[in-house]
Amino acid sequence: MRLAFSAALAAVVLLPGLAEGGEKPSPLRVLYVGNASSERGRSYENFLRERFTLCGAVDRNSFDPTKADEADVVVLDWSQSDIEHKDTRDAAGFESHVRSPLGDRDRWTRPTVLLGSAGHLLAAPWKVFGGSG
Repeated sequence: MRLAFSAALAAVVLLPGLAEGGEKPSPLRVLYVGNASSERGRSYENFLRERFTLCGAVDRNSFDPTKADEADVVVLDWSQSDIEHKDTRDAAGFESHVRSPLGDRDRWTRPTVLLGSAGHLLAAPWKVFGGSG
């Protein structure tokens, strides 16, 4: 039963994307936040534009969280190679210097898809239990 359900779910998710034809992108408004000018960022921007209504692709370092209001979903792409790694041994934690590009956790209300190490990197500034180790 579980296998049949998984196969049916995969078919529902994947088959529309494989179908030929000029299907219109989903009306879901998506905002990409990452290294927008990098090859990876441009690839994600193209991928998202083909499938959704793209609100924009913005650089993570200069992103203003108040600009996400027009998006239904934000895609945050963040790599550990994008941060400075400080060798701190204090009680605050190894990555306590990392700041969230989305702002304070209690103010962020937008549904968000996390790519790369975004979940790990958000854990420190948002003080999410289990963020490291």
